[in-house]
Amino acid sequence: MKFQAERVANVKKMVRDICTTDLDRDGRHEVIVGSMDRTVRAYTLRGEHIYTVRMHDWVSVLVPLEDGRVLAADRSGNVIVISPEGTVECMRELNTHVYSSIKADVDDDGEEEILLGANGATFVLDAKLNIKAKVKGQGIAAAFAIDEEKGTVFIGHFGGLLKRWCWKGREKKWYFGESIYTLLLADIDDDGSKELVVGGRPPHVVVLDYELREVVSRGTKASVLSLAVFESAWGRSLLIGTRAGHFFAIRVRDFREVFVRTLGQPITQLIIEDVDRDGTQELIMLNWTVLRIIDPRFAQVCKIEFGAEWIRRMRVCDVDADALPEILLGLSNGDVYLIDQA
Repeated sequence: MKFQAERVANVKKMVRDICTTDLDRDGRHEVIVGSMDRTVRAYTLRGEHIYTVRMHDWVSVLVPLEDGRVLAADRSGNVIVISPEGTVECMRELNTHVYSSIKADVDDDGEEEILLGANGATFVLDAKLNIKAKVKGQGIAAAFAIDEEKGTVFIGHFGGLLKRWCWKGREKKWYFGESIYTLLLADIDDDGSKELVVGGRPPHVVVLDYELREVVSRGTKASVLSLAVFESAWGRSLLIGTRAGHFFAIRVRDFREVFVRTLGQPITQLIIEDVDRDGTQELIMLNWTVLRIIDPRFAQVCKIEFGAEWIRRMRVCDVDADALPEILLGLSNGDVYLIDQA
């Protein structure tokens, strides 16, 4: 497996978020970049500039909507919807720091809502930015996990609060500790029911059942930034990445370590994807300034380094309609790279 990195664009200041959408409906996606220069910019995969939209503060969240439209939110809580032509269709002021986002049909009406995690609350918006619900929180709502079958949303906060919320039903709370950085909802033990894995600070992971009762926990030496479930050569494994660069693989059936490495930099994202479409999934690991692709035996298949530049955001999707996933990266110096198979 060989990969090549091609620079798509440079937006001058740190990339805060990236997404892709098909602006011209030709089957190939364009790249949308939000940065600390208070702009949302759109580019073709060849790096041709399409539009620039200016915001009041640096851009914190981008969410692709239907028909080539994009939702953008900035640090001050200004939210807009941008048309494929680069005009602002509608706007809303939330007056609080927007930090995170996810899409899901939470009210089972056939239309996806946008959940924006902000300081003190999570806002549930429709595509026209009408507020359908507001879920109060504690600190910044930083992490989401969603069970669309049940219409249930789990929200983790920097203040340590975990909240289970659904459109119709009672909220339930649980406290992790100082801060929750990442959530993973999956049937990790293959028993037919989903568990919720919580990671953050203090340094440990906790596995909860659906009623937020603790099943098992484990210390991790440093704050947990990323989680994934991976079919490794040792069986189904819970993968854990920490702020200090510790990488753990915990076999689910007995919760024992099967693989440990210290990589020296924070492990900020873990994504599972069959990158070459051979039927076997690989692990894509973001290790601050290094991108790694790892096979089920935890052997390194690919390593791409970016020097002193911090990789701020990673997205994995098929942007060029070739039936193979590409990796899109946004860096601290404003560079946007497309990682594709050579």
